[in-house]
Amino acid sequence: ILEEGAPAVEQYKKFLSSGCTEDPVSLLKIAGIDFSTGKPVDEALEVFEKAIEEQGLVVVATGNHDWDPTKAQQIMAEILNQGTEMDGVLISQCAENALAAYDAAGVAYPGFIGFGDTGAYMQKMLEINKDEIVTPYIVLSNPPGVGATALNFALNELAGNTLKDGVFQPGYEDTHQIWIKSRVCYTDKDQVAGTQVEGKSIEEYANSFEAGDSITFWLTFQEVKDTYFN
Repeated sequence: ILEEGAPAVEQYKKFLSSGCTEDPVSLLKIAGIDFSTGKPVDEALEVFEKAIEEQGLVVVATGNHDWDPTKAQQIMAEILNQGTEMDGVLISQCAENALAAYDAAGVAYPGFIGFGDTGAYMQKMLEINKDEIVTPYIVLSNPPGVGATALNFALNELAGNTLKDGVFQPGYEDTHQIWIKSRVCYTDKDQVAGTQVEGKSIEEYANSFEAGDSITFWLTFQEVKDTYFN
């Protein structure tokens, strides 16, 4: 969008409005991301692997659940059945389903799990850690509304607004990356400390969600303008 301007904005709008009319790979091509080449995945994995290495961690098992709850539980069950020893589970969404595999296998919960943002996950972590912290965890909102936020960046550009200095993520200025802070992020340490989330205790906040609900948000045109543009 920054390089091509209005034509790229139109393509992105087309992508957003396409819904489920095609498979995900075909839809992303509309937005200019070609997953059939493997390049986007390779680039993302390079960043991930670098971060893992910097923290001194070792990956002992991997799986792709495609954001499918059933598949997430199946993959976790397979890893557990192989007798793989691990200190923690790092998962993007479907964390409650990974924990369900632990329940089914009758084994002790991992030393850490993260992340998830559903009512079921938040409530499960409260249940596991109600008397003491058994499994450290992280709750992190990962909004489906990120596309709407990105669109509001584009609309601000089209309105003639200019980005503030220093908005690009340090170290990623060459690719014009702007990292949007998650609106909700808390851990087991916040649970112990009695930290409030959006004016509620963690217990009240977690129990305000139905099991299948997830935390979601997006930044409006004005919020994007006020925060990131001159």
